[in-house]
Amino acid sequence: ILNYPAPYLIELLTHYTTYPIPRHVLNKYGKDWIKPQNIETNGPYSLFNWRPHDNIHLKRNSFFYDNKEVWFDDVIFYPIDDNEAALRKFRAGELDINNGYPENKSQWLKKNMPNNYILNLSEVKLSDLELVGGKNASLGEMIQNLGQLGVHVPSGFAITVDAYQQFISFNKLDKTIRSLVKGIKIDDLVSLRKTGLEIRELIRNGKWPEDLKIEIQKRYIQLSQQYGSDITDVAVRSSATAEDLPDASFAGQQETYLNVRGAEQILTSVRNCFASLFTDRAISYRDNFGYDHFDVGLSVCVQKMVRSDLASSGVAFSLDTESGFKDVVLINGSYGLGESVVQGTVSPDEFLIFKPTLKDGFESIIEKKIGKKENKMIYSTDPGQLVKTVHVGN
Repeated sequence: ILNYPAPYLIELLTHYTTYPIPRHVLNKYGKDWIKPQNIETNGPYSLFNWRPHDNIHLKRNSFFYDNKEVWFDDVIFYPIDDNEAALRKFRAGELDINNGYPENKSQWLKKNMPNNYILNLSEVKLSDLELVGGKNASLGEMIQNLGQLGVHVPSGFAITVDAYQQFISFNKLDKTIRSLVKGIKIDDLVSLRKTGLEIRELIRNGKWPEDLKIEIQKRYIQLSQQYGSDITDVAVRSSATAEDLPDASFAGQQETYLNVRGAEQILTSVRNCFASLFTDRAISYRDNFGYDHFDVGLSVCVQKMVRSDLASSGVAFSLDTESGFKDVVLINGSYGLGESVVQGTVSPDEFLIFKPTLKDGFESIIEKKIGKKENKMIYSTDPGQLVKTVHVGN
């Protein structure tokens, strides 16, 4: 804005903002020149009625400079908030930093976004469950404790529950969702499906807060570069704060997206994970068990994938899932990506390992079953399709 005649700007900036005036401008014109009678405006806005809290948009206005009337078009002058006030407005979507806002200030805002929106998986622990959910918290523990034992867990980052809540708040969806949920007739399948879909569409169509969007994109680029790629393949997984509880299990109720590539696909997949907190199944389950729909928070895991679609994968349980017996490890394995095993769409091989004899160095497989494994999930190269299921013979 300093391209405009300096006396006008000096008057504006000296009296109504804390924006620094360049020394060479003051030296050239001096403060003595600044008097109300030397500046006139023509239009609905008056410089002298402007309050520091207002944003002034002067369009097709004029003022007199050296006895000549000077016109200008579409100029926006912003008052400069203190740092914390500006940051609050930026997070709430009330501040447009792309339209005339001082560059030094916008850079500060981008660099000082609170870091509890996104955390590296290597930073989180089980004590962070309320912030990052069960899946992310467990992955963090694995990365920190198993690496020294030679177990290499792929890197990634967690988009926290705070980020989910900020997304909902930014789009002003809280009251709307509460009202819709309250009106659901749980025993009426049509009502459940209709309202559930409406809530999910509201979230899927929501806009990203600019600071959060920038941070997610930046973290994804950093993760890609870590693995020597511009757009590396990642898994985008929901991680709820309530997944496996003593009296209820919420596991598997939210969405997972595999072979996601590119910043825009990441943002879309994360938003879809947010929406999956309100699947028909999840709404009904929480209602049946008496859980408040807003007591369950959702975090999202973005993690580098392993190309198990070229080989095999599986799921290991640290106890017998049917009896609860703690001295065994149950392993299910099949060809391709492990999502087929998780979803129960394939009959996997099964191995039961006895922990005490394994610890003592003895043969420890006490039971094994061969599954049919007819199908496998692999990466897809088809447009608009991330993964696909094929017959093992193919």
